[in-house]
Amino acid sequence: MFEAGFFGEPAWDILLDLYVETQSGRQVDITSATIASCVPATTALRWLSVMEIKGIILRKPCETDRRRTFIQFSEAGLASMQSYLVQVLAN
Repeated sequence: MFEAGFFGEPAWDILLDLYVETQSGRQVDITSATIASCVPATTALRWLSVMEIKGIILRKPCETDRRRTFIQFSEAGLASMQSYLVQVLAN
């Protein structure tokens, strides 16, 4: 579902935070995602780019503030996250 390199990396922290916030009906902006990763912003931004290239997340510009950009799961990314969590919780 996810590459082994995502576990133990800031990407996993970002994915978990994004999942929780999404399930709570909240949008996640890039600043919040970098804070959730607990690493320097440049490292978090690099991981966000990797996840976007791999089709796990999408970037969505804020409609009211051009300085903000939100991230969200792609359909495939959300399906992978849900499948992973179901599998882990079943064991």
